[in-house]
Amino acid sequence: GEDGEGRQQSRLRQFSLLALKLLLLCIIVCCGVLALLIFPKEIKLAFISLFEFIGALGPLGPIALIGIYVILTVFAVPGTFLTIGAGFLFGFWIGLPTVIIASNCGASAAFLVGRWIARGWVSGLMQKKPVFAELDLAVQLHEIKIILLIRLSPILPFCILNYACAVTSMRWITFAGGSVVGMLPGTIAIVYIGSLGHDIVQVLTGKLDLGLPGMILFGLGLCSTLALTIILSLVGGRILRRTIMNARKEKEEKEEKEKDENEVEENEIKIILLVR
Repeated sequence: GEDGEGRQQSRLRQFSLLALKLLLLCIIVCCGVLALLIFPKEIKLAFISLFEFIGALGPLGPIALIGIYVILTVFAVPGTFLTIGAGFLFGFWIGLPTVIIASNCGASAAFLVGRWIARGWVSGLMQKKPVFAELDLAVQLHEIKIILLIRLSPILPFCILNYACAVTSMRWITFAGGSVVGMLPGTIAIVYIGSLGHDIVQVLTGKLDLGLPGMILFGLGLCSTLALTIILSLVGGRILRRTIMNARKEKEEKEEKEKDENEVEENEIKIILLVR
């Protein structure tokens, strides 16, 4: 029927939007790689100098990256390039725990700033968007579920979401724990891409020859990582939208029930007064 066609069209639009976002992400990553080759020397040296500085610190490099990551997150500056850089500099197995600590410390710092220091200003900004009202409503009913889902399939950029959650009724402990779990799949994917970036640069500069088998494994690893991330985002996004919709219905049903109860009480009072 019409409802079935409407749901199908809605799913198609959602999938198209996600595909567009992923395409833009791929374009950004490709542009970042090309930037190392075609951008002006000054800009190129700025990024290279930062990563050389972090890399030259040896065992202290991950700590420096964590500190920089936290500062950028508090100022709502995306740290994706640092996530990729962690995989590039330290490899996957050291880069992953480094970014997990950095991103979650940064998220908690931004959350606490938004709640205790800049709550009025942040709340004023958030009230202009209806999505934040729905988010707050869903948080009141399904706190743990919501933070897991919005991290898994973010409805807002990472940095903005930290402040958005700060002005809801969400507890910090729930925010922190849910963020660790919910951001893990995306973190694994981006750090892995960064670790592959080191090999890409060596291949482009002729320092590494993977051969045909190596190139096939390289491509399969990258494609499987992206595919898993896409699937998790689709599933998480669908559950998130359903949860928010159910929260809205629950609120409406509760308000209707309270209204009926108030009417019953008023009628009982009228009857008592008439009897007297």
